[in-house]
Amino acid sequence: MIFASSYVYGPPSYLPVDEQHPVNMWNPYASSKIICEQLCHVYHREFEVPVDILRIFNIYGPGQNESFLIPKVIKGVFEGQLNLETLAPKRDFVHVDDVADAFFKCAENNTSGYATYNIGSGASYSVQQIIDKTEHITQRKANITCSEKRRANEVLDVVADYSKIKHEKHWQPHITLEQGLKGMIEDYKQKNYI
Repeated sequence: MIFASSYVYGPPSYLPVDEQHPVNMWNPYASSKIICEQLCHVYHREFEVPVDILRIFNIYGPGQNESFLIPKVIKGVFEGQLNLETLAPKRDFVHVDDVADAFFKCAENNTSGYATYNIGSGASYSVQQIIDKTEHITQRKANITCSEKRRANEVLDVVADYSKIKHEKHWQPHITLEQGLKGMIEDYKQKNYI
């Protein structure tokens, strides 16, 4: 069995974050994922169900809802106006195609054990860096306004250590942020007849 979890570590004690980092029920979504991971562990222990848990960091890709950062930035750059909370937080963005590849690697190499794997790119980028890269690719500029409102429990920087899945399942990300952004920008242009 493969369970898609998420970032469950809360504000990191160290970077990059490996699978040994303590988990933290820092918000309701992370809490629900931790509970599901615990259920997976019980099924493995009691019924010997093989389980690979994929802790996926910030996934992005074509078709993503515009409430997420990267689609919001792309739309804002094309429209010339971006309204955001802050430009500082940094995230580890991993492309949806690389995530799908991680699922395939786990399905191909499923053992009888229980294992947890981080799925990320191994690098973090700030909101400002995402804007800069998007503006560079599109050759457009957006007027940016920030409320400077900080969300409760905001994590300021996150970087995944994916060395465990690289070693055990021979997975690593192949799509750079620039390549992923270019693909999403082309997708946006086609859907909006730009």
